[in-house]
Amino acid sequence: TKGIITNIQLTIICAISISIIALLLALARTSNAAALTPFRILATIYVDVFRGVPLLLVILLVGFGVPALGLKGITNNVLVLGTIAVILTYSAYVAEVFRSGILSIHPSQKAAARSIGLTQIQGPHNYNANMMMAASCLFILPIYLLDKLYIFTIFTFIFIRNFRFCKFSNNYC
Repeated sequence: TKGIITNIQLTIICAISISIIALLLALARTSNAAALTPFRILATIYVDVFRGVPLLLVILLVGFGVPALGLKGITNNVLVLGTIAVILTYSAYVAEVFRSGILSIHPSQKAAARSIGLTQIQGPHNYNANMMMAASCLFILPIYLLDKLYIFTIFTFIFIRNFRFCKFSNNYC
């Protein structure tokens, strides 16, 4: 029971962290403001790189690479490093889900917002508008929930790796 409780806790931590990072990445990628061009480029590079690298490779790189650096103050806990690897990878995937939801808003909805008297700041042209986020949630909710289920199953594999590491290295974790 301790394992399932830890699994649920890490899934909740990851889900919240991934959602925040992914929303920021999606907003940066869909922004047309000239001042945000460097952020848009960095967000695009981040998403393309972490969507192109398999999750297992990221888990192995972070799980074995970070402790191998020998830096002081960096944890060697497999669960923390596994959580960081999952957040790094899945934030890129969920950012694409959010971006597709934002871009799925039809131009007629933007015109409808203008026709009822909403200004550009109040209407869906502003990416922080409630109307746009509510409309895009209808499109992204199924795949977003499926991503959270994947995260839960990934932590099961991380626990298996942690158990085997502790069992065969004579460490008591």
